Amino acid sequence: MSERKVICLIIDDEQAAVMRMKSLIGQIAPHWDIYGFITCRELIKFAGQNNPSVLFIDVEMPAMTGFELLEKLHSDRIYPIPVFVTGYEHYAIKAIKEKAFDYIMKPVDLEELKLTISKIQASLIHSVISEKIELLDQLTVSEKKVLNLLAIGMTSKQVAEHMNLSFHTINSHRNHILEKFGCHTLAELINKIESAH
Repeated sequence: MSERKVICLIIDDEQAAVMRMKSLIGQIAPHWDIYGFITCRELIKFAGQNNPSVLFIDVEMPAMTGFELLEKLHSDRIYPIPVFVTGYEHYAIKAIKEKAFDYIMKPVDLEELKLTISKIQASLIHSVISEKIELLDQLTVSEKKVLNLLAIGMTSKQVAEHMNLSFHTINSHRNHILEKFGCHTLAELINKIESAH
């Protein structure tokens, strides 16, 4: 993981549900800082001061829905990775439209939660690498774009199709990038970027 601390917030109007989620997430991601809330007002205040990375949101709450809460956070320029947690299946399409990172049904299944958290961790790592790639003066704009796509797991062939360039051009970019950093493999280069301060 990166050196950046992951702040994870949980909101549900039922205290027992908050405590259960806190316990489950704590088992899977013990290095995260996890905070639980039962009111939107408290969460909004805390989020404004702490800029959370991840938010597990109940959909149906008394003061405002989970969708309204997310909208409020976005209006305050706070953009955690949102995961909706609800007992109502019909919210799935709305959650997807609201650009939910994931959607979990209650009662929360530990294996499903593990899968969601591993996807979140991969996303957080990539966003940190992506920010660091942007700061690399040695790379051209095209090389940064190619490296970003390779870093999320695309093959050279997929990058070529995505950028509408030839496979040969992408491989040439890839080789130049590795040469500039004295690395033999992409994995070696990504580790080097990830551990850079």
